Amino acid sequence: MADYIVAKSAELSKRYEARYVIVNEETGEILDDANGYGYKSIQAAHKSWAYKSKPKEEKDIQNKQYLIVMNWMKENKKIVSGLEDIYFYAFKDGVEVTNKDVEEVIGKHEEFTTKQFLYVYKNCNQVKRNLRKACLIEERKYNKKRRRKIIKTDF
Repeated sequence: MADYIVAKSAELSKRYEARYVIVNEETGEILDDANGYGYKSIQAAHKSWAYKSKPKEEKDIQNKQYLIVMNWMKENKKIVSGLEDIYFYAFKDGVEVTNKDVEEVIGKHEEFTTKQFLYVYKNCNQVKRNLRKACLIEERKYNKKRRRKIIKTDF
């Protein structure tokens, strides 16, 4: 992996809004500029580049772990529903739900960690989209032809 730095872009930045790009440290070549818009923060640029430069094998391992969590959530809908209630009442009472609270509800598992479960639980749609891209779950099938009831208007 090439060494990189995050640099402020003069051409993408505006007067009060700095934009950053990822640059190869040795050659000065721009590696990533967020589709020509630039990143709003240095942290966002680092995070994006870390994800984009991650090896495919690592992504596959991570996606398989997320798939295990998704399947567990499908099999244990009552537990997930109970967790939603806990989050609702905690929000209502102004209390923070901790990882220990979640672990008490879902139990300990050898297949996945509580941190992985929470990530999938909180980012469910994004994880599903990534799993579809990796071809680990099926594409959604849309029913284009809706059957409508025919209502007779003869009186």
